[in-house]
Amino acid sequence: MVEQLGSILKYFWTKLILTIPVGYFILGEDHFLVLWALFMIILLDTGLGMWVSYKYKIFTSHRLARVTTKIARYAIGLASIWVLACLAPELFGWAFKFFGIFFVLTEVFSNFEKLSLLGLRLPTRLLAKLNRNFYHFYFGEPEKKREAVSKILSKGRNQNDIYPDDIDLDENIFNK
Repeated sequence: MVEQLGSILKYFWTKLILTIPVGYFILGEDHFLVLWALFMIILLDTGLGMWVSYKYKIFTSHRLARVTTKIARYAIGLASIWVLACLAPELFGWAFKFFGIFFVLTEVFSNFEKLSLLGLRLPTRLLAKLNRNFYHFYFGEPEKKREAVSKILSKGRNQNDIYPDDIDLDENIFNK
């Protein structure tokens, strides 16, 4: 066990220092644009998520910890695709940009959800056409709105549920 750990950590700092220039010379400008866009949209999503948590008074550490999980998933996915693209560029050269843009669009919809919860009409109207919970949030009665916000913020999980009674909802959020 100790020997396996030692073999992993052997030359650790050398590997780490060499990773930066190798990544710089092998990754193209297109790759950096996708990574930069993904980083910026995740940063915006995190800020909006903290704002929503503050507004609805549900700020918890486990919700903020999901950011690191999200970044790790995206990094593993893009790294795997990048390796495939390096091994067979004629087959997978398109994949890095495609999946990168897919991940960015996923985060854009996440930002729309948060903007909707903050009371913006345009994202709420769009999401109301795509998601029943946002439909109830936009068009429903106050109790239905609280239930919808509870489901949206719980992300369909039973653990760490946010109950409708816990939602401090402004009755005139959309000023219809």
